[in-house]
Amino acid sequence: MDVDGETDSNHDTALTLACTGGHEDLVDLLLSRGADIEHRDKKGFTPLILAATAGHEKIVEILLNHGADIEAQSERTKDTPLSLACSGGRFEVVELILGRGANKEHRNVSDYTPLSLAASGGYVNIIRLLLQHQAEINSRTGSKLGISPLMLAAMNGHTAAVRLLLDCGSDINAQIETNRNTALTLACFQGRHEVVSLLLDRKANVEHRAKTGLTPLMEAASGGYVEVGRVLLDKGADVNAPPVPSSRDTALTIAADKGHTKFVELLLQRRAAVEVKNKKGNSPLWLAANGGHLAVVEMLYAAGADIDSQDNRKVSCLMAAFRKGHTKVVKWMVGVVTQFPSDQEMTRYICTISDKELLEKCQECVRVIRAAKETQAARANQNATILLEELDAERCREENRRQAAARRRERKKKKKMEKKEERRKLQAENDKNSLYCEKALAEECSEGGEGDDEPAAREEGDSGIDANSQGSCSSSDVKAPPAQSAKCKKKKKEEKAASVPPPPPPKKQPDKVKPKIESKPESTSKPDKKQEKENVAPSSPPATPAAPAKPIVPERRPSEKKEKKPEEDAKSIPTVQNVSKYGTSSRKSQVFESSRHNVDKDDTVTQDATDKNKKIYNAYQWEGDTKSTSPKS
Repeated sequence: MDVDGETDSNHDTALTLACTGGHEDLVDLLLSRGADIEHRDKKGFTPLILAATAGHEKIVEILLNHGADIEAQSERTKDTPLSLACSGGRFEVVELILGRGANKEHRNVSDYTPLSLAASGGYVNIIRLLLQHQAEINSRTGSKLGISPLMLAAMNGHTAAVRLLLDCGSDINAQIETNRNTALTLACFQGRHEVVSLLLDRKANVEHRAKTGLTPLMEAASGGYVEVGRVLLDKGADVNAPPVPSSRDTALTIAADKGHTKFVELLLQRRAAVEVKNKKGNSPLWLAANGGHLAVVEMLYAAGADIDSQDNRKVSCLMAAFRKGHTKVVKWMVGVVTQFPSDQEMTRYICTISDKELLEKCQECVRVIRAAKETQAARANQNATILLEELDAERCREENRRQAAARRRERKKKKKMEKKEERRKLQAENDKNSLYCEKALAEECSEGGEGDDEPAAREEGDSGIDANSQGSCSSSDVKAPPAQSAKCKKKKKEEKAASVPPPPPPKKQPDKVKPKIESKPESTSKPDKKQEKENVAPSSPPATPAAPAKPIVPERRPSEKKEKKPEEDAKSIPTVQNVSKYGTSSRKSQVFESSRHNVDKDDTVTQDATDKNKKIYNAYQWEGDTKSTSPKS
């Protein structure tokens, strides 16, 4: 019997079948009968490779004891028993083969070492065993710097294997020479969020860009891996990182184009910019509308994206959805857009469609868009009407406000004119009263001009001018001087003896009565006793006809004043000083005295005096003669 007989299908022998099935006794028997220990089946596997792959440690040991080739390679993949045992996670077989001195750096057709194969499978015990036998931890595939065991473990999501390799000193930021991928970018591309978190905790570069220009966040957005994206953002990834240099895409444009709703929501929550555009001028909302992703379109619109944005070819978001026949997106967008494509533009595009199904969808979109345009036009007309009505109402209100303001101005002007007229009348009345008082004052001065020895008390107290009236008086204020008692005259003599400071200068009178007092040097000096006696007010004048009570227009005295004696002039000069000696009415006395002097010094004489004025003049002249002949004390 031939022990090396082969099957027609796979070229299996009894020994290869026994090694695959793990029949130890049969393997011993066949080997004792001279079975071919290096026979290869149709795939090029030897009995040792088959036993190592299946994990039959005892058979591997039997075969190795009978001289099986420990470095035998499969014909197609060039795998050795150690490689296949590492790839299959056969720890006991790996341990046995390593103990027999197998090549731990052998590379198969894919240029993977046993450590790379173990890392790819995440076999932590085999990795540790290989590292204990000094396997190269940073071995790379290919002639150039290829993928490392750490990258393989990260890409396949073996967190424990990644942690072990990192603990043993693997390079965390090592890059593949051809595409510049790292363990982090590969893990993000495959959506391994636990590995991503571990790598970031070990200070992996979160903003590393591969040759494609994509960051780890963009890699996660491309696959829609929300958990990976959340880990990256929590660990400091930039949600608005600069776009890809070649396509100008961002994480948001990539996620919106792929329709990853959850990832788009995550990016918007982290304040991703919604108005970015790629190299073709496509915004995230445009890409979502073009792809028919209604949920993404609604989300981006709610976030403030421009619903009317256009690409570089002036194609709007609505037109992009129409071209792809996305009826649902078109029905939603017509309610929010402000610009609709023209009928000519839609008709021209429909003429280029050959697919019947797409043509039907586009025609449905055209009907929806036309109905929306009609509705918008009606709404615009209604709004315009309302706006015109509001403008008319505002115009009426403005006109009413102007009229009300004009009425207020007119009332104010009228009140101002009334006040002005009232002030004018009051001023005219004051002027009239002032003129009347001046005339009365002039009369009083003319009455007191004849009697130079008349007591100064009359000038002070009975001048008819009130101290608080400031020159205004009435006709009732002009009265005849009352008779003075002996007691009053004695008191006034005592007051004259006291020294009194010189009175203030008299207040300037109106142009009609200009006070002009000629002061002589001897008059300003202290008067002698004789002058003081002469200035003392005389006793009551003899009974004479009383002067009329009503005001009399003063008459200009004739040139008799020039014939007065020097003594009378001397008596009349210090009267201002004497008047100030009589107390509180000094200012009234000055006004009265100054007016009297002005009348006395006037050179003009009236020619047609009435008989009544002549009688008064004679009475005044009699009083003056009486004063001059009175005995001096």
